[in-house]
Amino acid sequence: PISSSSIYVDVISFNTVMAAFANQGNYPKALELLRKMQDNENYPNPDTVTYNIALYSLAQSKDRGTASQAENLLREMMKPSSGVSVDTTSFNTVIYAWSQERGGSVVDRGYSVAHRKAMDSISAASAERAHDLLEIMEEMAEAGNTGVRPDVYSYTTVIQSFARSRDGYAKAEDVLKQMTSRGLTPSKITYTALMSALSRAGHPERAYDILQDMMEAYEKGGIVELKPDTVAFSCVIDGWAQVSSIDRPEASTRALEILDIMKSRSNEGMGPNSLTYTSVLTALARSETKENCEMARKLLQEMEVEYDRSGKENKNKEANGGDQKSMIRPTHIQYNCVLTAYSKSQMPNKAILAKRLLDEMHKHPRWDCHPDTISYNSVLHACANAFGNESIRNESFKIGLQIFKAILHGNQCDPKDQNSTSQDLIQKRKDEPEIPLMPTSTTFALFAKCCRRLLPPSQQKPSLTKTLLLCRGVGMVNLQVVQQVQTACKSESDWEEVAGELAGYVGWKADFRKCKQVPNKWCCNARR
Repeated sequence: PISSSSIYVDVISFNTVMAAFANQGNYPKALELLRKMQDNENYPNPDTVTYNIALYSLAQSKDRGTASQAENLLREMMKPSSGVSVDTTSFNTVIYAWSQERGGSVVDRGYSVAHRKAMDSISAASAERAHDLLEIMEEMAEAGNTGVRPDVYSYTTVIQSFARSRDGYAKAEDVLKQMTSRGLTPSKITYTALMSALSRAGHPERAYDILQDMMEAYEKGGIVELKPDTVAFSCVIDGWAQVSSIDRPEASTRALEILDIMKSRSNEGMGPNSLTYTSVLTALARSETKENCEMARKLLQEMEVEYDRSGKENKNKEANGGDQKSMIRPTHIQYNCVLTAYSKSQMPNKAILAKRLLDEMHKHPRWDCHPDTISYNSVLHACANAFGNESIRNESFKIGLQIFKAILHGNQCDPKDQNSTSQDLIQKRKDEPEIPLMPTSTTFALFAKCCRRLLPPSQQKPSLTKTLLLCRGVGMVNLQVVQQVQTACKSESDWEEVAGELAGYVGWKADFRKCKQVPNKWCCNARR
């Protein structure tokens, strides 16, 4: 037998255990081991690798504040009393930690404008901290400490940090200039990060220029490392999608042109994926034209055909845990983009067309193409914006009422089937995940708009009153809902008649956001 006295636990032993904790995202345990090594004279002293593992454990964490902890630990390493030397890996790890420290994606449409601004502010501040560390590396390297000389990864990560804030593109460009002035060659990831920054800031033209430069370097210069991939092309398309509008019809055209280039070069690793198509569909929807609405529908069918064509390969990837982002697999996300295109289009029969697509989603053989609350709200949006002759308007309201009732009941059954129930649906799809339907404040606001725009004046008041009562009952009264009902009323007396008790807290022309006395139970589940 081996005696305990013959076993020596050295620094490598500790580093190995710490690395295991770090890979699990358990930074408290990794830090605990580091402190034990520092405090217990019977344990080996930590070395640079030990500290770097602790830094890595913090950088991998999704918890807020871990980037600050990582920087504090880095500064601890830089003290002479630490007994260790910082290196490029130490700095790069903390720079990465700051690049991940943010409130969320600044383009996340699930948040209010104020919340997105707050998150963007966090991203910008984090990027500045990453940039400060990069400058410290440069100063130390210039002073003779070549062990902390910044490399391509250092600059690229800082550029990626600035790319995550909406106004960070100018600073990202400055960092690229810093990088090249020091004799470093930007990588494909570096250029892609800069293109992302430009696209997010609303400058897709400049992002496209960089993409063309990469293509030229690859095709004419033979620099294989700069060969653009799906991500590079897609981030430029996303830029065009963000600026697309009825006033910028060229944006959707440019997005389609880039998509065609990608499709023609799929065999070179530049082909589109589902995220690419989502960006193109978004660009088409925002243009609000009939032609682009029809093109969006065509692209959705194209995705289905492509998925069916390569179905066996895709299924094998899924079975083996492959990256589904590399596939062209339409889901309810892409279907919702087309529903949005219908709702924004200038077609009089938009509600009817949107309802047909919703019916197709219900019948789709893949569960991830079944409609969700966003799908239903998109059809309601189409109904609320419907126009045309009396027949079309009546049909649009009828569809809107069916959709509204379906959402209120949380019923994923086909809304045209009045006899279907949730139990019927569960029986039919018992082997598939259920996509629950839940009303949102947007649901009530859109249906109120349907009542306001599509019903004759004699029927508007009772319908709006009932809608507002239902909305109050589920705590979803917010600015959107109140504004729709206020707009429908022609006078203070009309408002008092329709709003009922709510009129005691909010006036006919009052800003709901400033009415702080509204009972919380009426708006507790809504974004105010």
